[in-house]
Amino acid sequence: MNAPLIVHHVQAHQYYSPNYVPKSEAESKRMTASNFYRCNNDFSILQYLTRKNSCEKLDNDLINQLDLLVEEVNVPEEDYLHYQNDRPGSTGSFDKNGDISKQKLKEYEKKLQKTQSVVWSSILSFTPEYSDAFVNNKQKAYQMISDTINKFFEKCGLEPNNMEWTAAYHTNTDNRHCHILFWEKEKTKIDSHGKLCFSKWKLPKKALEEYKSDIAYYHRSEPLKYLFQRDVIRSSVTSLLKNDKSTILIEMAKNITNINSYQYARLSKENRMKLNHYIDLIVKSNKQLNSTWEMYYNNLYNTQRAILKNCIENNVVPSPEQKNFMSSRIKELYNRCGNSILKELKEYNLLSEDLHKKKTKIKNEPKKKLANNNRIIRQTNAINRSKKGFIGNIMSSIIIILSEDVSRQNDILNHWNIDEVQEENERRYMSEKDWKD
Repeated sequence: MNAPLIVHHVQAHQYYSPNYVPKSEAESKRMTASNFYRCNNDFSILQYLTRKNSCEKLDNDLINQLDLLVEEVNVPEEDYLHYQNDRPGSTGSFDKNGDISKQKLKEYEKKLQKTQSVVWSSILSFTPEYSDAFVNNKQKAYQMISDTINKFFEKCGLEPNNMEWTAAYHTNTDNRHCHILFWEKEKTKIDSHGKLCFSKWKLPKKALEEYKSDIAYYHRSEPLKYLFQRDVIRSSVTSLLKNDKSTILIEMAKNITNINSYQYARLSKENRMKLNHYIDLIVKSNKQLNSTWEMYYNNLYNTQRAILKNCIENNVVPSPEQKNFMSSRIKELYNRCGNSILKELKEYNLLSEDLHKKKTKIKNEPKKKLANNNRIIRQTNAINRSKKGFIGNIMSSIIIILSEDVSRQNDILNHWNIDEVQEENERRYMSEKDWKD
């Protein structure tokens, strides 16, 4: 079996009260080591980690800029490392927030002197080939540790939010390596008497071994080459689709139906399979894009093999995430391409619906006008009928009233005429009587 690419060694240093008397020579040695790591000696672990010519003292942002400069002008590595190690202004150590200043380093010394927690010291060592590929400066070491250490704490049964840690990246040996110092802030465990206490010194051996595997997975799972290829594939698929709206989008709009949400993850299984089929068609329709797709696939395959090989070399059972690295990245690519296509499909469907509505409106306009005219005529006739009926009722009432008045007048007139005739007859009778007499 080949030598492991990463070696991980951890030591635990128990707390001893200042007045504690060691009971054996072995315990005395443990106390001396504990005082060294708790900064109780004249020369402490933090002084050791930040000693001259042992670690890079550039800040992380400047390292990034120098890396680019070194690649452009081909600066010899000896000169580059010499400048890094001799540059003043940095302690060479870092924590989760980045570089540690001299003032911050003193604060860590005080914390280590006061804490009663177990203090663990860890060393991650890399072969030259591995460090050249993945951990060749302090910036990369900082990124690696800050991105992976919380997962390591969890596997050890430690609460990440309750942990303090500081680290240094050393280049003073053939194998570049990282020193990590970590301890608990508060008591979170409960002892047999029901009291709060710090964690015990012993960490699970499985967690220590798996940390090497997690680091290897971290480096292998995100190389820039295939991340770039992934983005190129997605943008190319979208570009080809936009330039071919007359064929593929029309076919997709007919076959991919009942879409409740234009998000790949929320499509039905049937619609996702159809969409994946169209993604494959678009990729195969372009020779250059198809070649990029194959390169991406091969890179994932080689990375998957390297991850599993590293697990075997370190005698670690691969996690589900490591086992499914390749398949998960393929799914991610379809997801990204699918979301880009669905965005175009949504715009196409909305445009088609709007166009259909306009066509229907133009087609139905004469019918609507005729129907509208008929409606107006019916309404007018109804109004006229209602008006006519209303006026007729009024006229009828007036005629009745007038007819009643006329009849009354006729009755009065007739009655007046009868009285007048009787009076005239009476006058005539009296005159005739007088004449006779």
